Amino acid sequence: MNALQNLGDPAGHSSAEYWDKFFTTVTNSTVFEWYCDLVDFISVFHSITAPLHLPISSLFLLHGGTGNSDLIFELFTQHNVSKSIAIDISSVAIEEMKQKSSQFSSENPKFLGEFLQADVLQPLLNIHQTNSLFDGYVDKGLFDAMMSKFDEECKEKTSALFTSAASVLKPTTGFYLAISLAEEHVVRLLVDYLQNDSGESWKSLDVFELDPFFTSGKKGKLRPFCFVVHRGVGGEEGVTFNFNNFINGQYATTKGEFSFESVNNAVNDSRDSYAEAGYNNSNNNSNNNNINNNKDTNNSTNTPDASMCCATLHIKPFEPGFNWEQFATKLKSEYFTEEDGLTSNYEFKDYEIVPVGYGVYKLVITIVTSFEDLDLVVELIGDKEDDDISSVDVEDVRQLVSDLKFKT
Repeated sequence: MNALQNLGDPAGHSSAEYWDKFFTTVTNSTVFEWYCDLVDFISVFHSITAPLHLPISSLFLLHGGTGNSDLIFELFTQHNVSKSIAIDISSVAIEEMKQKSSQFSSENPKFLGEFLQADVLQPLLNIHQTNSLFDGYVDKGLFDAMMSKFDEECKEKTSALFTSAASVLKPTTGFYLAISLAEEHVVRLLVDYLQNDSGESWKSLDVFELDPFFTSGKKGKLRPFCFVVHRGVGGEEGVTFNFNNFINGQYATTKGEFSFESVNNAVNDSRDSYAEAGYNNSNNNSNNNNINNNKDTNNSTNTPDASMCCATLHIKPFEPGFNWEQFATKLKSEYFTEEDGLTSNYEFKDYEIVPVGYGVYKLVITIVTSFEDLDLVVELIGDKEDDDISSVDVEDVRQLVSDLKFKT
């Protein structure tokens, strides 16, 4: 049995025991960069530092949940960021990075990076011997990895993570920079925390599109975004929100209402505009989206009623290397049979193959079915693919209000 299958899905795990086993048995010293490379989001650093009249090279950065990423080394070699501390709860990952750092420092004596084992959910006030405050906290997939859903446990972890970060960042100019797929539950957790904070520790949220020239090469329409939360005391309106569109090589900023709906809609609108501009790399075959109209004409179309819904399924494997293209094609053919007991028509529609981390991808696919059958669909997929699929999660369920055609 594969090591990742033994360990279980990484999403939602924050214990040292889990991640020590993960870095020992799954990655096995293989470097994995969450979501994107430095070139994809270096422009965000420029946008942050320019108003402060600071060169990027002067930043003192804390990398939370660093894993075995080479980002800290790339910031030095490409932008002369010499002062950084990288932390992770896994002693295995930190030991691996210390060995890398030793060799790197011998070749680059001006590099002053440190690697320390620490829990990002615990106070970090004594993380550095000089007790100097950091300019920025860099989170490259950490928040996404730790937060698997919108529930009380993840709300508590979100609060602990940002409370800990706030305590070690400069109080008026510090920033928390997170690279995230900006899935709905992640956006909801972040906005919920900041609304409860009411501008006491954090004054603003900026969401940045990443350069589509680079990110269009990544699999999936759910390309990453960059969330930047700025330290400081908010004004009378509390936390403010800006969305930054990447246009002609620079950012155009639009101020929006700070609410979950506003932030989530801005992210989704951005995804749609990228797709329309030809940057979508979701690997969908347009022929697969056509409705099978070769059936008897009396059954070829159906108008959905109030019982029909559209939902997004997030399907995760036990191990890396699962053939998602083949599986998506199977879903979009006649996947269910009469013996499965579905009471209504169904159709699998658009899908995306999205990186989860460390070589693992998941399938995000839309299905149109009835509210009554939705739970059964999830159960059937799990049963039919129990050797390969670790979980099937449902998000963004909404009632259909327009006329659509369905498979019969």
